[in-house]
Amino acid sequence: MGVPKLFRWLVERYPLVVHSTGAMPDPEFDNLYLDLNGVIHQCTHSNDEVASLLKKDKEVASTIFGLIETLFDIAKPKRLLYIAVDGSCRVCVCVCARARGRGFLGHPLV
Repeated sequence: MGVPKLFRWLVERYPLVVHSTGAMPDPEFDNLYLDLNGVIHQCTHSNDEVASLLKKDKEVASTIFGLIETLFDIAKPKRLLYIAVDGSCRVCVCVCARARGRGFLGHPLV
């Protein structure tokens, strides 16, 4: 999901971070930090909800690994590929708990 308005803040504070590369040589990166949640979401959701529900696990995994390889080939990090994955959003956990008949943090609903 990201941090709201962080990109805008960065561009306003440091305007030279975004520029056209034009004829410049490709930049070199030591590290690539990849938030896998965005990759997973992009690979598992599509405009056609029925098609995204019918995807097989192997197909989803293949799509995820293909996108990771594409991002790796674009950045070409020299030292490190760091992949971060976190759990589901706390609100989703609470909604699921309520759907199972429990309240927030496992307390029964009255």
